[in-house]
Amino acid sequence: MNGIEKITEKIIADARADADNVIEDAERDAEDIRAAGKARCETVKRSYDARVAALRDDLAARGEAASVAERRNASLNARARLIDRAFNEARERIALMGEDEYYAFVETLLSRVAAERTECDAANEAGTDEYDEFDTYELILNARDSAKIGKKLIDKFGGRIGTKNLVLSEETANIDGGFMLRWGQVDMNCSVSGLIARSRDLCEREVCDILYPQGNKG
Repeated sequence: MNGIEKITEKIIADARADADNVIEDAERDAEDIRAAGKARCETVKRSYDARVAALRDDLAARGEAASVAERRNASLNARARLIDRAFNEARERIALMGEDEYYAFVETLLSRVAAERTECDAANEAGTDEYDEFDTYELILNARDSAKIGKKLIDKFGGRIGTKNLVLSEETANIDGGFMLRWGQVDMNCSVSGLIARSRDLCEREVCDILYPQGNKG
């Protein structure tokens, strides 16, 4: 083998060695890239899995909350319908009362109000705070009741509530029964509709307290 052939073979051998080194380096780089890509994929997958799990839990929680709210609303609506029926029946019962029963109802109502006002007047007169003095309570009925039972009511109470006069007003009120009581600048609504509305408000608050014991605090 002459010198040229030896040189050629040396060049070829070196080139093959260099090529092998390049290939090995490329394979290592490719493996590193594949490993890094796999790790990145795993990281992304875990991130998306966590986000999907969190979203699933959030949707489940929202669904449960919506279900609870729907059940509570259904219960509240059912109770509201029962309250509607109870107070409608109460209003109808009063409307269907005979004359004697209705008079007894109004007299009892006026007796309770008179007792409360007598106690309140005594406390006000004995107190040191400024008190708006007045000497007369004015009983206001609707036109029908004023004509039928107005004088009878005044006579029953001897024309007095405590130390104050009680008189039948010449004015009539557009109410469905019961009465209005006026003193000074105050008008107390003791009509049938007014009494039922106030009772209804109290009942509805109690229902809400039962259904939403935490939400109504604060």
